[in-house]
Amino acid sequence: MMSVIIKIIRKIFGIEFINKIFLFSFPRFNSSLLKIFGAKIGIKNVIHSPLIMVNSINDYKNFTMGSFCHLGKNVLLDLADKIDIGNRVTISMGTFILTHFDVGYSKLKEYGYNRKTGKVIIEDDVYIGANSIILSGIKIGKNSLISAGAVVTKDVPPNSLFAENPARLVKKIKK
Repeated sequence: MMSVIIKIIRKIFGIEFINKIFLFSFPRFNSSLLKIFGAKIGIKNVIHSPLIMVNSINDYKNFTMGSFCHLGKNVLLDLADKIDIGNRVTISMGTFILTHFDVGYSKLKEYGYNRKTGKVIIEDDVYIGANSIILSGIKIGKNSLISAGAVVTKDVPPNSLFAENPARLVKKIKK
């Protein structure tokens, strides 16, 4: 019954309305709601609100998340391209995951700064600290840790601790 009501509201008001109204105080319900709109979500995830999803015109099909994940409050997901999150991933509050770069109508286009998109892949068992920024086209390898406030501008190899701005390898994580 709830899915029928949501589909009717979506048809009338659009997906952005659904995102603003429903993705609020129901961390365990949010996974089900995202699935209704095309996201591929595993089991036993906790998704806090508000969850900010941008560049998702009709649906959330560019978003995939495994099982046993945690998304903190005020996480921003840019769905201009795909975001694939593995299993047992924690993305702390205030983190931005960006999949595109666009200078809009700026004259910067004359200097070669054209729109660019890139898929973001976060493999299994990754922790991303609060207020981090993951730029487009980045892959974060398994069993890695991104410290709070890091700006990830290049791929993170598996078993790595990355920190700072721009993020750099601080140490390898031993198994």
